[in-house]
Amino acid sequence: ITSGALPVGVTGGSGLTHLASNPTVTLGSNATFPANHIVNIGFGEIASASIPQQSNFVWTQYLVTLDMTNPIAGNILYATSNTGGHCDTNVSWCQTRIYVEDDITDKQPMSVAHAAAYFNTGTSFPGGGGSITGKYVIPSGAGDTITVRTLAYINSSATWSVNGTSLICWEVQG
Repeated sequence: ITSGALPVGVTGGSGLTHLASNPTVTLGSNATFPANHIVNIGFGEIASASIPQQSNFVWTQYLVTLDMTNPIAGNILYATSNTGGHCDTNVSWCQTRIYVEDDITDKQPMSVAHAAAYFNTGTSFPGGGGSITGKYVIPSGAGDTITVRTLAYINSSATWSVNGTSLICWEVQG
């Protein structure tokens, strides 16, 4: 056979090349991948931060930020964040939340608020930690970059001292 498709049973021979090696292949635009596969992933972390009291979640008072580039409308963006730390007072709590922003979504929560720690011990200043996960369906017109941030909020006149926070995002084919 000098052209056309090879029959299924063909396994090799002197005229066939690159079957036993790893050739470079360019996939065409009609290539099909399994449903729900990851198409983009991002990771960010900080070792420490100091979060003062606010009246609510403040967009500029973030712990970790990630820019997910070239998102595809209809895909799903998942994010998970973990944090831990301690407070400088004995009666307080801290929450974290994941927010998302793109060309049409302005600072929208993609997770519920989660209490990272609650303090009410009377005399000591204990620490705590927690994790949150969020889901965001990428809308049409989202633009070239989706910004994902983990924010912290503390309810008292205390300061939450972060001992580490990480944020992982992954875009899954919708």
